Amino acid sequence: QMPCAGGMRCPDRCQARGGSNNKSKQVIVLVIILLLQQWGKYNVMASASSNSDGSTTTAGTVSSLLRCVSKWMMMVEEDRATRPFVTLSFAQSLDGKIALSSSSSSNFPISCPESLIWTHALRSVHDAVLVGSETMRTDNPRLTVRLWGECLPNPRPVVLDTHLRCDYTHCRAKNLIVCCSEEAVAARGLDDKKRDDTNITLLPCTVSSSSSHLDLRDVLGKLRMKFGIHSIMVEGGARVLSNFLNEELADCMCVTISPMVLGLNGLTAFQHLTNAQEAPALSDVVWKQIGVDSILLRKIQ
Repeated sequence: QMPCAGGMRCPDRCQARGGSNNKSKQVIVLVIILLLQQWGKYNVMASASSNSDGSTTTAGTVSSLLRCVSKWMMMVEEDRATRPFVTLSFAQSLDGKIALSSSSSSNFPISCPESLIWTHALRSVHDAVLVGSETMRTDNPRLTVRLWGECLPNPRPVVLDTHLRCDYTHCRAKNLIVCCSEEAVAARGLDDKKRDDTNITLLPCTVSSSSSHLDLRDVLGKLRMKFGIHSIMVEGGARVLSNFLNEELADCMCVTISPMVLGLNGLTAFQHLTNAQEAPALSDVVWKQIGVDSILLRKIQ
């Protein structure tokens, strides 16, 4: 099990630790994690990870980006103890499309193989990875870090399934947390304890009074309090990404931009964004190239 990182990847975090001592442990463990990640993956990736000019390897670029995210996590952790750090992450085409509208799966290969390694690496520094019920139903994702490091612990997979409409019989994600409404749990005669037959834990949450969706603040608060989750990577779909911005619950955004055009058949990431006039300010912009893709990493103020 990973040593305590004082708020990241530690579900049994001791709340009584002193602030200064806890911060020192955060720094030490973060350095160890990043060194292990870079050392463990370098030989595997180096043969196919050089840019066209041979100047940078994928491993080095990924490690640089991870340091940025980890630094922002630590800054937020010092100032806030009410909800987890939230990273919005998605891949898009040059014309801003994240999937084909005519496809039965949103897992259309937009990003290059090297960028997929980056996505798995970004998961590795988060306690949990969250998707919506539509993504879970159509893609059945594993949400692991296998391409970055098989020896690293996987983040806890989380799905937003308000009415428990997904079939989890053949779910590929392990140790899944399903956030749903209290009414859905009551209707099925279930409780919020782990069900060994389906490898899931039900987490009843409040439904927003202004919509039929789960109250994301309640979801984040319960994930932190009940499961010790201090950082979450949100991977979609479009409605979920939009809702996190609408509720001003995002701290970081990672966009993988692929040099392809999907045209009119594509779906946009924030087609459900309602507060476009009050879009969040973005700072600390970082641009990197991985394979043929461009990675945009931005902190949201």
